[in-house]
Amino acid sequence: MTGTEITIDNIAYAKIFMHALKNSYNDVCGILIGKYYNSENETKKCIISNTIPLFHTHILFAFLSLAFTMIEKNCKESGERIIGYYHISADDSKNDNISNIKICDVISDTLIKNYNDALICLVKISKLKDDEDNCIKTFMQDGNGKLKNAKITISNKNKEFLRKSISNHEYDIYYNYFLRIQLYVYMFKFYKYLIKINNLYIYNFVCRIKQFIYLPYFSPLFQIFEYTRF
Repeated sequence: MTGTEITIDNIAYAKIFMHALKNSYNDVCGILIGKYYNSENETKKCIISNTIPLFHTHILFAFLSLAFTMIEKNCKESGERIIGYYHISADDSKNDNISNIKICDVISDTLIKNYNDALICLVKISKLKDDEDNCIKTFMQDGNGKLKNAKITISNKNKEFLRKSISNHEYDIYYNYFLRIQLYVYMFKFYKYLIKINNLYIYNFVCRIKQFIYLPYFSPLFQIFEYTRF
């Protein structure tokens, strides 16, 4: 419902931008974590308490689906849930509307089907340097199951926290490596299976998977299989 008050915690706000700024030449995406509750005046509120940065190159829907499943399991322990998805296109002119980004169209159908009051956030990086409040374009599921424009409140504390993160060059400190390593393991098993079935075409395609997740310490695992594939 688009009348919901949406706010974002400092850490979640910073992680979105740090993900984009570190990989400014590629599309980036991630998952929004948070919760909904009713305030004393019965206004519905949404708090984005955390974000999970995922990919920073061409995005495969199969791996996005896997990421949603894994993160959903982890959220059950904290009492929070997946509330949406963020995407930042390398072409900043596309970050005005989800219809400009093909993967967002696919993701929006999945979100609406599986999550109530789903959100999609796009970020206009060009507006960040002007300190504009509307640098995050937010779309929320309405009563008819359609994603409509919604307003997200960006506080001065959000902006100050981000400025400190940028000045300290904290581009990696907020990554959730536990989840990303788990996702990597599943990808690795899939990669190993493709080698086993000896499909060279698919194998060469999947060799590019290592570019999808920033896990430099695990890249030697791919190198091993490049020498032992058949």
